[in-house]
Amino acid sequence: LNRSSDGRFLTLTGYAQEPGGTDAIAGTTASTVNRVIGVVDYLGNINTSTALPDYSSKGSPRSAVTDNGTNLWMVGAFGGIRYAITGAAASTVINSDIATSRIVSIFNSQLFISMATKTGKIGAGLPTGPKQLYTDMPGLPSTGNQYQFQLFDINPDIPGVDVLYVADQDLGLSKYSLNATTGEWKSNGSLGVKLDYYRGLTGIANANVITLYAIRKGGRISDGNGGDLVLVNDASGYNGTLTGTPTVLASAGTNMGFRGIAFAPKAILKEDIILPVEFSNVKATQVADAVQISFTNAVESDVAEYTIERSSNAKDFTPVTTILPAQNNGSEAHYTQIDKAFENGNNFYRIKGVETSGKMLYSAVVKITISSGHTAYLNLFPNPVTGSVISWEAALPKGNYKVQIINSAGQILYSQNLNHTGGNISQTTNLPSTVKGGMYTLQINGDVMRLNKNFLKQ
Repeated sequence: LNRSSDGRFLTLTGYAQEPGGTDAIAGTTASTVNRVIGVVDYLGNINTSTALPDYSSKGSPRSAVTDNGTNLWMVGAFGGIRYAITGAAASTVINSDIATSRIVSIFNSQLFISMATKTGKIGAGLPTGPKQLYTDMPGLPSTGNQYQFQLFDINPDIPGVDVLYVADQDLGLSKYSLNATTGEWKSNGSLGVKLDYYRGLTGIANANVITLYAIRKGGRISDGNGGDLVLVNDASGYNGTLTGTPTVLASAGTNMGFRGIAFAPKAILKEDIILPVEFSNVKATQVADAVQISFTNAVESDVAEYTIERSSNAKDFTPVTTILPAQNNGSEAHYTQIDKAFENGNNFYRIKGVETSGKMLYSAVVKITISSGHTAYLNLFPNPVTGSVISWEAALPKGNYKVQIINSAGQILYSQNLNHTGGNISQTTNLPSTVKGGMYTLQINGDVMRLNKNFLKQ
């Protein structure tokens, strides 16, 4: 369980299978039982559209983290360290040298992982490509069984993070401080014993006082103990011996077990922070012998460039063209580009935005099917819908249409005018808040035809 580095989301891992049964699920192949990454926002909406056939096959999916609700990094019992975007049907291996890992986290815009006896960095910053190097955090013990960890920047004389806390199943709740001269992490003591079985950990800094929330004994459910949530206040500061006595805040009930822990996601208001990239109205439309891609950045600022990317399988994207920002003053900016190198059949498009800080953000993926004929059709995905955005594609004659979402009682909950030049079109639609769980119809209603597509909102 992890909270995103921007504070707005929780991530957790699981399996695409209904509860129940007696067979061991961890040994299944991921192609048979997809490994799922859940993303939870501050309103409690759960997005489980990321179901992967290549993540931790024949092993348990152990941990995932996101920086913004779109980029996902994940580790598990097998398959290396991987990256995907929310809703993807496949992932990319960014490090294959480390086959099995415990926890993946982000601190100070850097990706970290823990293994049984190691904790360290992956690549530089938040990498998304293959062949990323692992860099050990020297000085940590070669024994132990490390799980969730927390890093803090306490010493103003040392740039970056300089204090580390580790929930170690064998060594207890351990503390380390960075020696800026040698680059090694020095032990500052620990709390607890092996039988405490520390695994989960999160915390918050208030000047030199670190308030830690930890899960202990949660890995020993077979002993009849589902675990405790404990509070520890460490006021010893940088390079001080770990102090504090664990105070039990809660204990797991019958047939329950505590494992990971994270703070709840929070809302970030526009008056609190201006996001450089906020994609909307991403569309792909067939125009004569080309595909027209259009999109909007609702709050463009501090953007270095955009890249329109295309794929034939929704997994392997290649750049189509790069666009420089038009506004960069916090206002809305609109863009339209033509792609004449599309393929017959399925074409998937997305927009990559690169901020001046180097951070990358991706839009939702839109799909358009190109064929020589113009037989009318309407497709919608994902279906069932778990999030607040749907993508749809259609082939329509030239004309004026209404795009509508209708509930089972026949009420129109959403309506948008569409002036279409003819041919294929693909775009995303944000569902209104009135669309709750249940069956709905997406309807394209025009002068000469009407197309319907039913979908389930979970």
